[in-house]
Amino acid sequence: GHSNWVFSVAFNHDSSLIATGSRDNTVKVWNPFSGALVSELKGHSNWVYSVAFNHDGSFVASGSDDNTVRVWNPFSGALVSELKGHSNWVYSVAFNHDGSFVASGSDDNTVRVWNPFSGALVSELKGHSNWVYSVAFNHDGSLIATGSRDHTVRVWNPFSGALVSDLKGHSNEVHSVAFNYDGSLIASGSADNTVRVWNPLSGALVSELKGHSNEVHSVAFNYNGSLIATGSRDNTVRIWNPLSGALVSELKGHSNWVYSVAFNHDGSLIASGCWDNIVRVWNPISGALVSVLDDYPGGSVKAFAFKDYLEPFGNTSFVPCLHFSDNSGWIGLGPASAKFLWVPLAPSLMFAFSHSAFACAFPDGKILICSVLAPN
Repeated sequence: GHSNWVFSVAFNHDSSLIATGSRDNTVKVWNPFSGALVSELKGHSNWVYSVAFNHDGSFVASGSDDNTVRVWNPFSGALVSELKGHSNWVYSVAFNHDGSFVASGSDDNTVRVWNPFSGALVSELKGHSNWVYSVAFNHDGSLIATGSRDHTVRVWNPFSGALVSDLKGHSNEVHSVAFNYDGSLIASGSADNTVRVWNPLSGALVSELKGHSNEVHSVAFNYNGSLIATGSRDNTVRIWNPLSGALVSELKGHSNWVYSVAFNHDGSLIASGCWDNIVRVWNPISGALVSVLDDYPGGSVKAFAFKDYLEPFGNTSFVPCLHFSDNSGWIGLGPASAKFLWVPLAPSLMFAFSHSAFACAFPDGKILICSVLAPN
């Protein structure tokens, strides 16, 4: 997979691809279900902080520490255009809905709006007093939200450059911003460990989401705006109700900071990119792990078989059991008296059985060995 930290993840519209940007200077495009690598986009000379697909998935934009934005064909890996003009690192990129513009936020304190094909500069948004970490268009492209190291969120007209609102309240830098689908809400994730949900026009605070124990690096709405996903330096992904602030689920499994989160279009999947160099794909409601995108390194398990007799391994005070749901496409892992972790039977999982035991090998090299219980 990536040989260094994963800073950014993005789904295409039909969820058939995930793009990832890394500290290894590359962009990779993956099949999110099988974990297969589709293409590797090389050309940046420094870290890739941000990736974004256009709406139909025919192009990927990437922003880098080399001060440039690049637009690529995600299948062939061909470079379509290189957008030069920022005088410092590019932290964030975003397409508008029809793909006719791409915005970029930079350590030079500005936001630039470009024609992604000709490379022409459409507008430059100035007003932040420190680095711009995140940019996002609303659905109709009439507004851009930006999050900055100056602790503020700003909302702009992307063409005239006029400031629409200045959202103040975070006590530390704002790492990420996102609109909901109809543009009535903005979410912002901050180094103050909180997520705030705002009215983008009036600047009114709608809710504050508290629970992460470290900085929030990424926020994303699902398609209908009923959920927000957040990724944090506390190594977790959290799913929230954006209006009530209630926690829906907490996704644990990464061993380092979660730098980026993204929903697929229908909200049935969420991808998270981490400084453990791995991208994980989850069910956002149950918390089940769907796939791990790590390019199947040498340490992964390809196949295995039982000996005549097997002892369960791990904590001897906890002997896991296997439970089948009514839907044979899912298994539950956990003791009979506890809640289960529900895991889909995906092609990336390997299975083997004996008369009394079951084993499941995951793409990251872990093997779970269980005793088998008959279904109730």
